[in-house]
Amino acid sequence: MNTTPAAQSHDNHPADWAVKRQSDSLGSSLLLPEETIAVRREARAFADEVLRPIAHQLNTTPESRDGFRHDVFQAIARAGLYGVPFGRDVGGRGLEFPTLATLVVVEELGYYSAGVASSLYDAQAILVGKTLDMAGGSLRAQYLPALVRGEFVGSFATSEPGASTDLSLQSVQTVATPTSGGWRVNGQTR
Repeated sequence: MNTTPAAQSHDNHPADWAVKRQSDSLGSSLLLPEETIAVRREARAFADEVLRPIAHQLNTTPESRDGFRHDVFQAIARAGLYGVPFGRDVGGRGLEFPTLATLVVVEELGYYSAGVASSLYDAQAILVGKTLDMAGGSLRAQYLPALVRGEFVGSFATSEPGASTDLSLQSVQTVATPTSGGWRVNGQTR
């Protein structure tokens, strides 16, 4: 009997549609530092517990404005995974090798859902989070700890009609202007 997800009937439990792991360990982990392997174990346990049961739904439901998975976003925050790339001073883990640990988190989340790995982790922790980390000063102090705790959803736009994804200063037309309450950003995305 063929038990691949494509051959299973839709009457089966949706968790049965998730790809079963072939091994508890990865050969690529052999040369990783122990702290990174520990983060991998933690991220894998999270993915198995939270993402595996809803993997089919995550991967087959069309995206929509009302379809944002706040429950998954909050679960990632509660698990402390948004803190992996950052220092202790902002509520992060303060790891010796944060990039390696961040990559294994992306890998483990992506095992069940590339969308969760990309939109809920990569965008939040890496794109928005690392931008805030590099910004320094009051922006870093005010927003990065809140991002690590999952108190807001970060977002970004990387394309413009005339520049596409060329983010060089010569191409980008979007303008940020300081206002009394913060910033006004004017521009267009595709």
